[in-house]
Amino acid sequence: MKCIAIGNKKGGVGKSTLAVNLGCELAARGRDVTLFDTDEQGTVTDWCTRGELPVRFRTIPIENAETAKVFIQEVKDCQSGIVIIDLPPHTREATEAAMMVCDLFLIPVTASGADFISTRKAIDLLDEGRKLRDGRPHGLLVPSRVDRRTSFGKEITGALEGFGLPVGPPVGQRSIHVDCFGLGDWVGHVEPKSIAYEEIRNLTDRIEEIL
Repeated sequence: MKCIAIGNKKGGVGKSTLAVNLGCELAARGRDVTLFDTDEQGTVTDWCTRGELPVRFRTIPIENAETAKVFIQEVKDCQSGIVIIDLPPHTREATEAAMMVCDLFLIPVTASGADFISTRKAIDLLDEGRKLRDGRPHGLLVPSRVDRRTSFGKEITGALEGFGLPVGPPVGQRSIHVDCFGLGDWVGHVEPKSIAYEEIRNLTDRIEEIL
């Protein structure tokens, strides 16, 4: 089993969008995928219950150390080939728990100064987790909700390289992702010839290389 955690200390960076679409793309490639929704907001849970996505999901909000222990055991007991964890913002217990079980920590970052501050904090937690697990998990920064029309959007990949972690292919700010949530579907099924889907495929390719 391979485990991918998606998180940042700030909300609104596209964590749930990436979790659902990456999970569905991996499923389309023949992988058995379970999504873990650990955010009390429950976006992944709402998304999955709206339609018939090709993934399973579990809802385990992590609010304290006790629920974190339950979550860790649930992940370890999961029989899927791929587990993807959508982490809540601002919850240290959830991120620390994910560091104990994941093979890859994926950090979405939007083109804003606030995101860059929160990203540094997320990387600090990654570094702490690596000290306990002999250098694992891997880390990958993902430019997320990118608007190439803005100067910061054009420069975000280069700016992220300054954090010292690998930077993955960008995922743009596209209305189809909002539409897919309402439909309970994913971009590869709704618009398989779109740039939005191409971005998800490119990011999935990079993740498979790492794993």
